[in-house]
Amino acid sequence: MWLPVDLSFSLCHSTRNYSFATPREDSIVERRRVRQHKRQTTFQATIFIANIKVHSCHPANHNKLYVSELASFVVMSRQNRKRKSKRVGKATYNNAIGYDTRGRLYQSVEEVWYSHASRKQEDWYSIAESYWHKQNPSVDGMLGGYSNLSDIDVRSSLQFLQGLQLPSTRIALDVGSGIGRVATELLTKMFEQVDLLEPNVHFLELAKQNVSDSQLGRVFRCSMQDFIPEVDRKYDLIWIQWCIIYLTDEDLVEFLKRCKSCLSASGLICIKDNVSRKHFVVDTNDASITRTSKQYEDLFKQAGLHLVCCQIQENFPRQLFPVFMYALGLKSF
Repeated sequence: MWLPVDLSFSLCHSTRNYSFATPREDSIVERRRVRQHKRQTTFQATIFIANIKVHSCHPANHNKLYVSELASFVVMSRQNRKRKSKRVGKATYNNAIGYDTRGRLYQSVEEVWYSHASRKQEDWYSIAESYWHKQNPSVDGMLGGYSNLSDIDVRSSLQFLQGLQLPSTRIALDVGSGIGRVATELLTKMFEQVDLLEPNVHFLELAKQNVSDSQLGRVFRCSMQDFIPEVDRKYDLIWIQWCIIYLTDEDLVEFLKRCKSCLSASGLICIKDNVSRKHFVVDTNDASITRTSKQYEDLFKQAGLHLVCCQIQENFPRQLFPVFMYALGLKSF
């Protein structure tokens, strides 16, 4: 799932007029019938879900922005508006707090994990792995054709890190390093050494080439949910960008707990990712979930982390999901 083009903020629960056109007919009688039919079928449509989503994630470098050409609508005609809300699963128009890109509604995020756990064929993580295996190993590929946003992204991240005034800048861990865009353009500008964590072997080899030998630290070829920190390695910064959306709630909390255990005394965990304005959004194409800020903050608390600072990425296209930058520490400041 990665930076979403989120039109739900402007279309959800809004009312629009829609006319459904019919094929043009040659005869006068048919043309009259068509005009009459169009008048009869013009109605007030209640849009429940309008989600044209741009994702920016990559289990590794999650700066990926791609447009998922999808719009899901739940429409009720004027004659049916007094009926009960249309049900999809257990959720309804009135009580849903999330939805997926196939139009399914959810009353809770637990329904998402339950529905995937009951599947026999595809695992939640294998979907994302398969998706990213097909992507081009370049900045443009990582950003889904939005490589023009890379400089804006890096500048904002650098300002965010500088504002934190880290007392030590010795070692950083780049989680979901991908081809090394963040490591080379951001982290090596501030830290003496940068470790890489990336599950895709092709991306990881490019990242190792892109980071200078003098600053390349340890390399971990594994996923976030399988990452086990080395006891002799303490990080002043753990940077996690556009990849946390691929973790289930349970794995996200456990991953953050493990990251917390390998922080230096003054170290911080920084998460930069998409945030949904009102409802969580599941992308079924790459098995990712864009959470609300409230959901993230609850998960941070479960991991025993304190929110030190939070900023919103500026100067990104308005149609994208908002991108938040969180700084998390062992204690509040």
